[in-house]
Amino acid sequence: MQIVKANGFKKQYAFIHLMKIEQCCFNGDYVTRKDFKDNYERTYFLLDIDQNILGYYMWYPENNYAYLYSFAIDKYYQGNGYSKLMLEHFLANSGYNIHCLHVKNNNEKAIQLYKNYGFKESIIVENFYEDGSPAITMYKDK
Repeated sequence: MQIVKANGFKKQYAFIHLMKIEQCCFNGDYVTRKDFKDNYERTYFLLDIDQNILGYYMWYPENNYAYLYSFAIDKYYQGNGYSKLMLEHFLANSGYNIHCLHVKNNNEKAIQLYKNYGFKESIIVENFYEDGSPAITMYKDK
């Protein structure tokens, strides 16, 4: 496995593969082309030995912390520890001591993953997602 910056790929190719992963993992609230363009330099892909894209994460700096904007592993590759690998990469390479994210309040697997890495629940943001679901704000001090 290898984690690489998305900017090693042509933007159109990278965006198409990111969207395929999002559509298999999420019901709406997809990353827009503008989001991807704005965060292209801070998007990373998880590649297998054949250079297939298995997952991604996208982040951006926000004041004094790194915000994990979007993160997903293709559903066909989930359960193999790839989320841990990607999250560890984000935490080690963002350059920030404080990390923050939002997670859907009913996404128990993701919430537990983040807690296992020291993230703490902060506040609930009502109507955060397109479907009206709330999000839990989670943060981690290094």
